[in-house]
Amino acid sequence: SDATHFEEAQRRLGLLLGFQAGNSSENGAPDPWWILGDGKCIVFEDHSGAKGAEHQELDAKKARQVAMHPNWIRDRNLVDASCNIAPVLITPMSKAEFAAQSHLSEFYCWPLSDFRRWAMDAVSTIRRIRTDFLDAGDLVWKAQAATVLEEAGLTPDQIFKTATARSGKDVLG
Repeated sequence: SDATHFEEAQRRLGLLLGFQAGNSSENGAPDPWWILGDGKCIVFEDHSGAKGAEHQELDAKKARQVAMHPNWIRDRNLVDASCNIAPVLITPMSKAEFAAQSHLSEFYCWPLSDFRRWAMDAVSTIRRIRTDFLDAGDLVWKAQAATVLEEAGLTPDQIFKTATARSGKDVLG
């Protein structure tokens, strides 16, 4: 399905960016997660396959599901207890039904079109860096790559900040 392809591409993007990334088909599991290091983890709920979703409202069940994803990550000991786990909903929706309103401040929202654009930019930046790569011990390349990643907003801290820039309430409230 399109949703399955989206999730796999998102998991692989996390790996490409240098993170530990996973996905699970377990019932109630989140969609991909990226462990960024430095005590940060992004856990996604992808709502990318919803048809005509921009005209629908996010329901309470989906809102609750996103809000609970950090518990799923913690229950499986995928990160240590002090890790900052950010639940992020990727969706084309711009509204939530009344019953979902109480959960909107418990997760972040990354509009689907924004995420797709960001992902394309991230991949093209990584490709650009890789074309100059010669040798793992090349300190000049490492320094240049670090600068390019920082300028593109692709350091772990910058990615975490981008993913958590807007709460569910900001986007769907």
